[in-house]
Amino acid sequence: MNRRQFIRGTAALAAAAAAGTGFAFQSAHAAASLNAQAAQELRYMREEEKLARDVYRQAYDRWGLPVFARVAQAEQRHMYVMGRMLAYYGLSDPVAAPNARGGFTDARLAKLYAELKARTEKSAGDALQAAGLIEEVDIMDLEKAAKTAPDAMLRRIYANLERGSRNHLRGFSSTWTSLTGKSYTAQAMPQATVDAIVASPIERGWRS
Repeated sequence: MNRRQFIRGTAALAAAAAAGTGFAFQSAHAAASLNAQAAQELRYMREEEKLARDVYRQAYDRWGLPVFARVAQAEQRHMYVMGRMLAYYGLSDPVAAPNARGGFTDARLAKLYAELKARTEKSAGDALQAAGLIEEVDIMDLEKAAKTAPDAMLRRIYANLERGSRNHLRGFSSTWTSLTGKSYTAQAMPQATVDAIVASPIERGWRS
């Protein structure tokens, strides 16, 4: 896939995510419809999707496992959609250099990125564990953001991203088990919740 095809595809994904809610995905005019908390969470999710992409790219460069390349591409799409949503609501983008790795505005994410980068360099197993942690945290953050999202379109998009994160967790846990012969152990979510996700089939729908 060349760059032009990728851009067309991600634009279509963003439009489809919005269209599925019955709203038109148009230019910025709706900033007043987001309260301060919802706006902050949207900016945070934009950077959180970038963190995932950056870590997975590094992990693929270091260990060459296909799951890292595949999910990094998905996180690029998620990051793009969050950027489109910021533009839709007329909000500033915390990501100054979308194509560069690192450079996070949120201090918590900057600290987490440094920790995960170091962890990813230790071994392929450590990299998969780091990836699993990212997806668990992402699921929890998306659930939280969806509860405070003020409109159906944003809730729908968060739900689609959460479904993608569950699929990513399935992919990383499966690769971890194939690599180590061990079952994946939850790191942030309850073990029973993670076990239920891992044991269930891949979820279809909006591309994740």
